[in-house]
Amino acid sequence: MLSFLDREMQRRQEMAKDLSERERRELSSIVKEAFQGLDIWRFKNGGGRIYDYIKFPLAEGGVSQKVLEAIGLLFAWHATVEERYFTQADCLFTEADYGGGQVLAAMGSYCGFGVKLQWACHYERDLLEGVPSITPVAIFSGYRNELQIGMCNMERVEKLVMVDEILSTGGTAAALFKALKRKNIQPLAFYVAVEKAGNGGRERLLGESHGVPIISLVKIENRIYEDADERINASQPVGVTQVIDYEKIFHTV
Repeated sequence: MLSFLDREMQRRQEMAKDLSERERRELSSIVKEAFQGLDIWRFKNGGGRIYDYIKFPLAEGGVSQKVLEAIGLLFAWHATVEERYFTQADCLFTEADYGGGQVLAAMGSYCGFGVKLQWACHYERDLLEGVPSITPVAIFSGYRNELQIGMCNMERVEKLVMVDEILSTGGTAAALFKALKRKNIQPLAFYVAVEKAGNGGRERLLGESHGVPIISLVKIENRIYEDADERINASQPVGVTQVIDYEKIFHTV
């Protein structure tokens, strides 16, 4: 006899599998509206390069549970119905310290108990160097210098589905793909909630990940104000995000 929790997880799985085209479009609109008009702040990163940073609710807080549920449902539908990645994957995997953990949990809640959740986290150097089950990974991204994170408990993983909250320059994802390759772990697909157009992240990953499919829900570009220089001096945002290709539910190319 199934427990209450088993029945609830089964119900959520069926909900994701049975999404109609109309329902998928409704969920897509909920997600896209959440990332329209976000503030953009300009600063110099540790290497002295100018970087436009989005105040991003999935990473910094402020995202609603409704948006997370919509992301989870759409990703679970695509991975179970459209492509059936979950029939092969040992786990879902992400860098969990920013918004990736929220996306991981949202997607996993519609995939059932058969799918394990794995992640990479930020650790103190002593742990990275001293615990055998933690694999150190050096991360380089557009807005920060080198950062060490650790992939945890991946010894029994052969294939996985990777998820994250945002794809920008692709520095974090590229480093994780390389680390997975060194451990002979095969990524089946990469699901990312939001993709920043024009930063080269998708192109970089397609070149470095050996053709792993990249699926995003929202594509945004920066709309910079004409008086951006004056706004920097006044500690004001220099622009806002603009959602593009609104009619697409999934961006796969």
